Amino acid sequence: MFYDEMQKIASDLLGEFQQGEVSYIGVTAGTGETPDDPAQPVEIATVVNATVRGVLWKYVQAGLATATDLQVTMPANTVVPSIEGFFTIDGARYKIVQIDRRPAAGVAAVYICVVRR
Repeated sequence: MFYDEMQKIASDLLGEFQQGEVSYIGVTAGTGETPDDPAQPVEIATVVNATVRGVLWKYVQAGLATATDLQVTMPANTVVPSIEGFFTIDGARYKIVQIDRRPAAGVAAVYICVVRR
C-alpha cells in the first residue's frame, strides 16, 4: 500500500536527519489503586527518530501555539503520540499541546507535534 511505503520512507528520512536525543514519554494509568490510595501514573519512554524546529507560523496564527513552542516531526511507525504524553528533547521535558497526523485519514506517515516547555 502507498501509505505503508510512505511511513517507511518517513522513518528512514527522519532517522537520517535526526537531531539530538528525542524521546516520547507515554503516560498510562498505574495498577492496584483504591479510592483512598490512587496509583501513580506509569511513564514509558520510547526513543524516536525525530526532527525538531521552531513552530510554524500557521499554528501561531490559528492560536494553537505560541511563537516559542517547538514542532517535533516523528514517524508514525514507532508510537502513536497522545496529548497526555510528553517529549524529552536533549534532556528537557516538553508537554504536547497539539498533534497533527499526516495524512489526516488512512495510514499515518508522520505525526507533527507542537510542544511547549
